[in-house]
Amino acid sequence: MIVAMMVFVFALLIFYNASTAIFNNVAVFENTKLADETAHLALNSMLLSSGEPWNWETRNPSTVSLFGLSFSPNVVEPAKAIALAHLLDDNATYIPTRTSLGLGAYEAYFRVSDSVGSTLSYGGEVVEGGTVPVDPKFKYSYKRLVIFDGSSAIFELVLSFGG
Repeated sequence: MIVAMMVFVFALLIFYNASTAIFNNVAVFENTKLADETAHLALNSMLLSSGEPWNWETRNPSTVSLFGLSFSPNVVEPAKAIALAHLLDDNATYIPTRTSLGLGAYEAYFRVSDSVGSTLSYGGEVVEGGTVPVDPKFKYSYKRLVIFDGSSAIFELVLSFGG
């Protein structure tokens, strides 16, 4: 009888550990799926549109409804990228800009780099902006091939959560 009880308790512990592992894997999958969808929509709005209004970089950020970076699909306008970097680097405009980009609770960081990973600059300014927490619970990186200042480049968007 004692042996049967011990086998039952042992089997119960195995079942509990397995179900916990499955639950954790499902949670990671759901977080990844949500981040993928969020990044896809944000990248499309930035890289396939000039924004709304089209000259948003010269306006008050609170009047901007869409932060697009391209007059042609996947051709990043350097002035718009620098303007977005400034907004994401400024504590006063970071959260409203992140919200307008549709990034919700994710922390956001972007950069434009060459094929070897070196961050590009334009007009003496590095083309990157935003923040990534020191030790985030989740960190996702999304890259798209773009044209920047007449050359091929990589536009990277990093979303993180829980830092």
